[in-house]
Amino acid sequence: MRECNFCRRLFSSFSGRVCRDCFKYLEEIYPTVRSFIRDSENPRLEVDEISDTLEIPVQYIQGLVDYGYINKDLPHVKSYDSYENEDKVKLAKELQQAVTDLKSNDARRKTATTYGQERYARKK
Repeated sequence: MRECNFCRRLFSSFSGRVCRDCFKYLEEIYPTVRSFIRDSENPRLEVDEISDTLEIPVQYIQGLVDYGYINKDLPHVKSYDSYENEDKVKLAKELQQAVTDLKSNDARRKTATTYGQERYARKK
């Protein structure tokens, strides 16, 4: 049993945090909200503005934002995929730096000696 994030009713769920009724409602309002945002001249609309204009409760519009419905289609907002690609590039650079550091540490380790080795080693 889980409590729905929107209507606070208990529902049986194997996954997700939204009951079927609220999920269907989100699916219904999504095209309307998306069209309103696309047709708007203001690229930085507030959730309250959209809610008041379309007469949709704020929590559902915020839910569309939270669940990633709205950001997918806006050209001025980065999508999840672009963040994921940036993360992959960053991780690849970090991995390359770590490999380079390991190689340089191995080279230093081969040439490095202890104090005793330096002091008492036979000199050639």
